[in-house]
Amino acid sequence: MSQSELKIDFISSDDVPSDVWNFFNSSNDGKALKKNGEIYIKTGKYIAHLKDDPFADMLIQAFQNQKGEEGYTTGPVDLWTELVHHSSDEAVKKLKAYGIRSQDGWCAVVFQRIYELSEDNHARFFEFAPIEEMDQIVFLANGDIVLVMRMKGRSEEDICDFTSAMIDTLENEAGQRWISGIGEPVTELRDLHQSYIQAKKALETGKRFNDSKSVYIYSKQMLERFLEAIPNNVLSDMKLSFFTNKAKKILTEEMMQTIKTFFQNDLNISTTSKQLYVHRNTLMYRLDKIKKETGLDLRIFHDAVIFQIFLSLPE
Repeated sequence: MSQSELKIDFISSDDVPSDVWNFFNSSNDGKALKKNGEIYIKTGKYIAHLKDDPFADMLIQAFQNQKGEEGYTTGPVDLWTELVHHSSDEAVKKLKAYGIRSQDGWCAVVFQRIYELSEDNHARFFEFAPIEEMDQIVFLANGDIVLVMRMKGRSEEDICDFTSAMIDTLENEAGQRWISGIGEPVTELRDLHQSYIQAKKALETGKRFNDSKSVYIYSKQMLERFLEAIPNNVLSDMKLSFFTNKAKKILTEEMMQTIKTFFQNDLNISTTSKQLYVHRNTLMYRLDKIKKETGLDLRIFHDAVIFQIFLSLPE
């Protein structure tokens, strides 16, 4: 290689031509692109750019064989995309060649854009995503993004906290508003598709029943999934029968916050009054008012469950 010197520039995703960036999002390889005598290689958050050269293939191979922590490399993105869409023993087998351990446990998190203030969603997402080296980002054709997270050393709570923090970062730092759905972890990589389907379902259900949240967790939507099995006309009739004009008048923003806090504190009067900075008698008065207009005493578990069900009904 003494007679040929390769000059490599590392450029950010913002400076990459749009057609090049689209290739890295949708190509089967997702690693390197040769175009008009130029070579682009995806290297984490940056793109390596150099002139086409007989020795460049060696460099491409070096980047593709680079290992991460514990001998890991994420492997070709097409294999991960295949596993997201359907179960594939062949894809799992190929990923094992890259050091990916199927039994480490895996979880799919789907991110969906609500609105944006910047132009390139995927580029900005990739730039601000503080993902671990063994995780994988999969860009879908519909614009959604799937983050495949390895569960080893992580709990479901860790995944939820990470997702919430990431959405906050994307909104505050990247100027993008996203929501996400989290599927249940699977023990085998071949079952990743199941976690992905659950994450998508969590998003759909969450947007229908509670569109004020940004993170929806499939395992915590048992009530909502139960209600989805009831025909819409029946749900509408139920909601109309409960939320009479009188009931609507007392369910002010302050009253709804009182109810929410009361439920979060497992119907504990003392804890709720302290958290709301109100006298115990004030809280009791509000609960009595709800009982008078709705017939439900939220201090009784059975009535509280019924009230929560009605609150969960979609508009």
